[in-house]
Amino acid sequence: MNKIPGSQQYISFFDTYYNSFKNLNSEQTRNFEIKKDHSFRVADLMRSIAELIEIENELESLVYITGLYHDIGRFSQFVKFGTFNDNVSIDHAALSVEVLGENNVIAGLGKENKEAVQTAIFYHNKWKVPLSFSQKVKTLAYLLRDADKLDILAVLCDYYENKSKEPNHTLTWELPDSHKISEEVSEIILQKKQLPKDIVKNELDLKVFQMSWAYDLNFKSSFQILLQKRYIKRIYNTLPKSEKIIEFYRSIKIFIENQISA
Repeated sequence: MNKIPGSQQYISFFDTYYNSFKNLNSEQTRNFEIKKDHSFRVADLMRSIAELIEIENELESLVYITGLYHDIGRFSQFVKFGTFNDNVSIDHAALSVEVLGENNVIAGLGKENKEAVQTAIFYHNKWKVPLSFSQKVKTLAYLLRDADKLDILAVLCDYYENKSKEPNHTLTWELPDSHKISEEVSEIILQKKQLPKDIVKNELDLKVFQMSWAYDLNFKSSFQILLQKRYIKRIYNTLPKSEKIIEFYRSIKIFIENQISA
């Protein structure tokens, strides 16, 4: 893990908070490790994307912190509810903001910067980031949303491609398996935008939903990573093929290529 100047105190709190959860069973330990590793990777990925765009110097110091803490509510969520599925438990982004507030972790950033970090974290899992927000908040939120999606896609591709791995239903939202996408998803699959989360009914719907994240990325460098790592293609390869699925994939591929060449 690469560290940045001034990050050690925030890493130390993360480790202390993470280690405060005692007597975890094997399932909890496995999922805690998944989220811990994800948090550090997202922080690093946010910084990598940020280095390729022009941002204020002050914002650079907030990028790593935002990525590191964006899922810190996941640990208490999993202990209390036994799931990472917000729909049947609690909004993990709101819980992450609550954990930061209760522990007074980022008060030293100053009021404006603290609120920017908290707002970016709160909105990282929401449908959209309000356009009325300040440029600082929007940039942090967009960086986080892109890095979060890209890292989750990496984890999912590895999981989907390695069927011999022990099933982890936290990655598939405990959804039922199916041989075809649901009718509701089929009706809107070619609208060329991110699919709404609430129409996902089975594991195939979930894969299509995850592929549609491409429509919600914000930076050219994010699209370049998406294409280079072949995340969309790799998920597509695990889907049963139909005319609509094939057209869906082609539309996303063209969209990604257009964003890179723009």
